Amino acid sequence: MSRYEDAMKYKKKIVYVVDRVFEKQLRSKESHEVMSLKLWIVLFVLREVMKFIESQPDLAPKDAALLYAKGLLKWEPGEEVRKPLDTLLRNCVLAFPYKQSLLYDTLRKALGTRQLGCGPATYDFILQALFGQRLLTVSTFCSVCGKPSAKKRCPACKLCYCSQECQKFDWPLHKTICQSLKSLNKPLSVEDSSVSLDDIQAQISNIDV
Repeated sequence: MSRYEDAMKYKKKIVYVVDRVFEKQLRSKESHEVMSLKLWIVLFVLREVMKFIESQPDLAPKDAALLYAKGLLKWEPGEEVRKPLDTLLRNCVLAFPYKQSLLYDTLRKALGTRQLGCGPATYDFILQALFGQRLLTVSTFCSVCGKPSAKKRCPACKLCYCSQECQKFDWPLHKTICQSLKSLNKPLSVEDSSVSLDDIQAQISNIDV
């Protein structure tokens, strides 16, 4: 959002519109569970960003948004995932209001099998649920913005980035945990979960979309 001045200028209106679209989708007679979850993730994150911006009256909205992003990217040595970001996404899934949804139930069970700070990341679970296993196996995702087809890699720990901009933004944090990530020396796979995302995908295939 910090890239677009209009987004910061009309941030409350943007949140309102997304909220209305989500409510309309959720209350539809033929609700689309996958689309509902996509909209909910967007809405939840927007609300959290706006909440943080409003808590920083001394900062310009753009600077507050960047500060919030940096906070999400914090990564402690020995941890396999960015805990603040993982916590945000986990809370987002658990706050999904459509509790009777099969998609929600399977994600909740999968997330319940792992501790914060340990892989696989909540982001991977969400990607699998929304787009299927194939996307995870054929694409690499930017560790900062999540963009697929990230072709840049740290030569030491192999962390992926989509651009120099993301790599530069992450560098102050990355340099403190690069060796720790390298020493982990194991791929983080959703298959490590006792509730695998293959199981999730099998259940999701039963959802009418």
